[in-house]
Amino acid sequence: MAMYNSETPSLDARLQGIGVFSATANIVSDHYFEIDGQYMFNGIELYAWDSNIGDNISLSSEYNIGSIETPVWKRYKKYGKSWNVFPNSPERIVLFPADLTVGVRLKFSYDNKHATSAVNFCVNLFTYIDQIEINTSIAEEGEDW
Repeated sequence: MAMYNSETPSLDARLQGIGVFSATANIVSDHYFEIDGQYMFNGIELYAWDSNIGDNISLSSEYNIGSIETPVWKRYKKYGKSWNVFPNSPERIVLFPADLTVGVRLKFSYDNKHATSAVNFCVNLFTYIDQIEINTSIAEEGEDW
């Protein structure tokens, strides 16, 4: 059975956009995406409108060690200290695969270097799946695999 990094992968992709965020001027602001089902990703695409030279962003995941009523979030994995955000340019970053489930959220920390205006940015998650791992002969029409 072929796995990631196989010599002859037959890859399929799953894509999910997670909305637009607004990073406040001149501070590091945190933005969250809560997982509402099982989701695996091994890359993200980031686009920032009119970002500033020197802006950067970091990505981590957190899990809830409290209750649903009173969540207490603890960092699970940090994917990097930060990476530079280039103005008006889509950036695709491929990461090590991560399995995310209910009770986990992604945290985007955007450091906006501009003193007077917010920067809007959006994020797309993508997953490459090795089709050899999936038995497509038993998949039902419309089934999300």
